[in-house]
Amino acid sequence: MSWQDDSFTDVRLTGQEASRLLSALEQDSVDDSIKNATKSAPGSSNSASSGLQTPAISKPEGSSCSGLVFFCLVLMVGLGLFIVHVLNDLNGSLSSDNAELGFQASCGSKSSSTGRWWPVLGIANRSLLLTVKDSYCGDAYINEDGVMQVASFATKAEARVFAEQLSRATRSRFRVGQG
Repeated sequence: MSWQDDSFTDVRLTGQEASRLLSALEQDSVDDSIKNATKSAPGSSNSASSGLQTPAISKPEGSSCSGLVFFCLVLMVGLGLFIVHVLNDLNGSLSSDNAELGFQASCGSKSSSTGRWWPVLGIANRSLLLTVKDSYCGDAYINEDGVMQVASFATKAEARVFAEQLSRATRSRFRVGQG
């Protein structure tokens, strides 16, 4: 079961619980109305003997309490849906970062007008190197300094963006080396 299924289940269960509470409050309101209707008003024995009756005061149907519960129910369901929407957007942005990085046989700039190159570097970890080579950049390697070099870019800005994307995708730290 995915986290999305869990989120929808949580929202559904919250809605069911709120409905149950609303029904219980409405039942309490009906019970109070019945009690108030059967009670006589103060001094009713005098009124009854004179032939006059004072009407019982009772809560109207759909009291403000059930309105408040309904408002809270709507608020909880709305908040739950908002959270699910935000999580979907977050998941979509993370997967789009990975999609941007799809596998390439060779990563980086094709040429540099200045002749200067900015390398994207990571730790020299064999497992991470295999992940990067298999999923992102087929020409990644461990350079002579003992550091994983994934790509080189013509500008520092391009290298920084790529390093950030690769860091998010692999959950490992990549950085821009000296140009």
